[in-house]
Amino acid sequence: MKKYEEILEQLNVDQFTVWKPQIGDSLVGEIIAWTNFTHHAYGLQDAMLVETPTGRVSVALNQYLKTGLRNGKARIGSLIAIRFLGVCESKYGTKYNELKLIITNEETNNV
Repeated sequence: MKKYEEILEQLNVDQFTVWKPQIGDSLVGEIIAWTNFTHHAYGLQDAMLVETPTGRVSVALNQYLKTGLRNGKARIGSLIAIRFLGVCESKYGTKYNELKLIITNEETNNV
C-alpha cells in the first residue's frame, strides 16, 4: 500500500484532464484518488482521478458509476474500464449518460 505522502505527491505532479468522451470512447486505468469539484450548473460533484497509459484523467461520477464502483468494491489501486455508450432518456424523460463499467481488484499474495 502506498504511503499517504506518496499519494499526495502523485496528485501534485501533473494536471488532470477532464474526461469528456464521445460515443464509443473508453477510459482504462488505475484509480489513484477520490475527489470532488463544483460544477457551474450542478453544484458539488464527486469524481475519481485515474492514471491511464496516456496521462491522468478526472472522471465525474454519476449515480451509475457511484453505485457500480461501490458494488465492485473499487478502491485506490483498482483497475477500471469505462465505455461511454451515448446519451439516453429514461422512461420519465430524464437524459443521462449511458456507461459500461468494469472493475478489477488485483489481490496480492503475501508469501
